Amino acid sequence: MLMQNRAGIAKPIYRSHAVWVIIVLIGCVDVLWVWWAGIRIVPDLKTPLGLAVLLLINYVYVTLRQKPRIAVLAAAAAQLVAFTAVYGVLTYLAARSNFPLIDPYLSAADASVGFDWLALFNWTKDHPDINSVLGFIYGTGTVQIAVLLILLNVFGMLERTTEFVWLFVLTLLIIIPFSWLIPAEGAWAYYGVAHLTSAYYLPDFLHCATGRCRKSSWVK
Repeated sequence: MLMQNRAGIAKPIYRSHAVWVIIVLIGCVDVLWVWWAGIRIVPDLKTPLGLAVLLLINYVYVTLRQKPRIAVLAAAAAQLVAFTAVYGVLTYLAARSNFPLIDPYLSAADASVGFDWLALFNWTKDHPDINSVLGFIYGTGTVQIAVLLILLNVFGMLERTTEFVWLFVLTLLIIIPFSWLIPAEGAWAYYGVAHLTSAYYLPDFLHCATGRCRKSSWVK
């Protein structure tokens, strides 16, 4: 197992095993779905190499040096890397659904509660300092997770580390069925302001939504 045997209790150990089972199951779904759809995936070697290094670190500090904090941190990082890799492929596959986009309904829901998304967008664009701060915060999601894991480790909250990974996985598992059954292209595209933003996801989303993923290669 990928945790130091004396470092945790039954629940964290169960969660850690459950996360690996989920990762394997999603990986199997990815392989079968990709094969059925006739899609070719070109993997980025940095991900499997990074995962291998984290697993090696975990193994060393579980079996040889027996340092629970390092072992748990490496295991958590390995699970996050592995899960985001297989989950990322799954999101691309889900984007190929032929279900209608629900952006008009989301816009109507905003209007029903008096929220004007486009007005707020334009306001932030008119205030560059606020826009820059919000953009910076939005772009540091991975850094925030890394800092959280390190802080939990520093304060010896190893059970909380395992709990965070478990909740991270469960949350995304809840999201993926919705993104498949009720897809949305996002407010940037719906309101025609994608050219004013990075719109980083739109090319891939539109490429898959039109079914052209079938003949394309993905570099994950």
